[in-house]
Amino acid sequence: AARLQAAAGADRSGLVDLSGLRQDLSEAIRPGWYVDYHAVGGYAYGIGKVLDQVDDLIDAGFPKAAIDAAEEALTQLESALESIDDSDGEVGSLVGRVQDIHLAACEAAGPDPVELGERLARWALRSPWDIFSDSVTAYADVLGEPGLARFEEVVDEQWSELPPFTPGQDKSWDSSRFRPTHLKEALAAR
Repeated sequence: AARLQAAAGADRSGLVDLSGLRQDLSEAIRPGWYVDYHAVGGYAYGIGKVLDQVDDLIDAGFPKAAIDAAEEALTQLESALESIDDSDGEVGSLVGRVQDIHLAACEAAGPDPVELGERLARWALRSPWDIFSDSVTAYADVLGEPGLARFEEVVDEQWSELPPFTPGQDKSWDSSRFRPTHLKEALAAR
């Protein structure tokens, strides 16, 4: 824990300076070039090593810092996925790992459920990579009724902004409805 505190920049008050870890994440995730199929294994390995540090924050007693670092990693991964040939899903599995770290950190930290519900809903609604798309189920215990209620409010806000179908409109594929529909179905299944 002392090594991690020093590496994470923790001070005596328990506040964590994540600037070094953020830089490590950025260096690992944003390579500055297209990552082709043959290079993605090494690329994913490098990211995994930095994610170990994020995961270690939870055990070291800094779950709130782990939440922040996980969200930073997910933000950067969403951007980077545009420039990666992830045909074998190695980087996609890292996205899943970061979400698992985030959930574990939230379970340990107990963040404000209403704020978390809003953040997860907004992320799930905007993510082209389905990040937090299963948060209704996965985070149900962390969110509780207040967090799930806020999650649902945010989804309903976006749903209400969708234009109604017009007579004769092909309803089989409407990409603007996919995410809110998926989340409304998950909420209804609860």
